[in-house]
Amino acid sequence: MKNIAFFVYGLASHMQAVSQKINENKIKNCTIKIAICSRKDKAAIGKINFLGINLILEENWSKAGFSSINEYIIHTLSKHKIDLICLDGYRKIIPKEIVNAYQHKILNVHPSLIPAFSGKGFYGIKTYQAIYTSGVKIAGITAHFVDENIDTGMIITQEYFKINSTDSFRDVQKKGIQLEHTVYVKVVKAIIEDSVYIKNNKAWIK
Repeated sequence: MKNIAFFVYGLASHMQAVSQKINENKIKNCTIKIAICSRKDKAAIGKINFLGINLILEENWSKAGFSSINEYIIHTLSKHKIDLICLDGYRKIIPKEIVNAYQHKILNVHPSLIPAFSGKGFYGIKTYQAIYTSGVKIAGITAHFVDENIDTGMIITQEYFKINSTDSFRDVQKKGIQLEHTVYVKVVKAIIEDSVYIKNNKAWIK
């Protein structure tokens, strides 16, 4: 059994999508062990409690007797024997010590075809706004491992959708979010099944 930790902020819809597939036994041999919140976010905490997942608040690091947030997080991940970290709306850069401890074990899904519309300032709705305003005809989703920079980690897979002349901003965003969930579930399943491999410093799905 492999243990997953989600780092969440906001609606936590990716976590919910993955949790649903686990409950339906479509992703096997794993459980979402903990969800770590960077601050008291009502939407995220509400979703975590609804799904029955153990909530960890970063701000409790001092009360727990640790010298830093990073030390607290690393201890918590180790305590719960976490095999995979998944980011869901989490806007903080993952510290180098955590990246090094969990190399190729931290997953993010970005709402664009990296390197387009990625990097500092591109997240969530802002990315979709930039995509819609640009007039591009094809957009998509990138699943990638996380490094200590923004959206520069090793790409695992990319999937695209077409933007039509009749599409409103909300249409584009809806298409994108639906594909985000599909890609997230697909890649988590592949990682849990050991179907993601690295060749020539590039990640692939078998």
